[in-house]
Amino acid sequence: MELQLLRKEKINATGGTGSNNGPITEQKVLSKFEIMDGAPVKNETIPVRFYLSQCSEELTPTYEQVNKRFSVNYFLNLVLVDE
Repeated sequence: MELQLLRKEKINATGGTGSNNGPITEQKVLSKFEIMDGAPVKNETIPVRFYLSQCSEELTPTYEQVNKRFSVNYFLNLVLVDE
């Protein structure tokens, strides 16, 4: 089980001739934190502290549709691997 901090940047780009090529989305994993290794026991509680100071890059606020062209969003992604 792993917790990730993701940054997604979305740019609504238009071509030089005025044609719309659709949005361009870039995603980057800023930080990863392994919560546990192995199988959890039923009804087990796992406390988690995720410190943002671990991020190697400077965090910015979330920006929604700046001039209807640019957005930056942050997500916490919980990854579960079942083998």
